[in-house]
Amino acid sequence: MQLICRLRADTRLEACRVVSETPQNAGFGTAALAAAQYFRFRPASREGHPVDGAEIAVGVEWP
Repeated sequence: MQLICRLRADTRLEACRVVSETPQNAGFGTAALAAAQYFRFRPASREGHPVDGAEIAVGVEWP
């Protein structure tokens, strides 16, 4: 499963959307979107300052 999100300078994700989900319509995409609020990533930096709004792909695997 894959999400595309914008990465904020404060390490959080926003505006996430599901771009692939297997199996489809089983609720895993909805669950991944709900879980994304807890994900944290180090943003890119420019001149030592975090850059806001980079778009990233986030892979999510369910056991």
